[in-house]
Formats: sequence, C-alpha cells, structure tokens
Amino acid sequence: MRIVRSNPFLWTLQVLLAALFVFAGGAKFVMDPAQMAPPGAPVSVAFIQFIGVCEILGAIGLIVPWLTGIRPQLTPLAALGLIVIMIGAVVVTVMT
Repeated sequence: MRIVRSNPFLWTLQVLLAALFVFAGGAKFVMDPAQMAPPGAPVSVAFIQFIGVCEILGAIGLIVPWLTGIRPQLTPLAALGLIVIMIGAVVVTVMT
C-alpha cells in the first residue's frame, strides 16, 4: 500500500468535508420520511435517500483513493460530484 504524501491542510479539509457528507448522507436514512419530504416538496423520499447514498459514496471518494494510492485521480472527480449535489441542494432550497 502506497500512501500519497500531500499538504496537511488539504488532508484536514478533505477529512472534514468527508465527515460532513457522511453525516448528511447518514441523516437521510435516520430521519422520519415525513421530515425529509414534507407535503408539497418538489422531491420524493426515494430521491432524497438516493442523494444520501451519493453523499456517502462521495465522502468515501474524497479519502480512499489518496489514502490507498490506488487511482488518486478519482478524488477530484468525487469532489466534483459533491459540488453538483450541493448545487442541486441550493436549487431545491430556493424552489421551496
């Protein structure tokens, strides 16, 4: 196993962001479905849970490729995917 050395600030930021997205994604499975998608919401509970899975996988993608040294070029792609999720979250928030 080869650990890629990098900037400690970048690693700290990646770990904090990964923890945030794991928490947010996990909360989508623990919360009551009525709380996640109140009546009149533009998205379904299934879609919200799909976003939760994407957030958890994106968090894993922020850490694991660089940590293991296996295909570390996937880390920026995971970050890009999480940016798309956050843009979608802003759009849905503005719609409601």
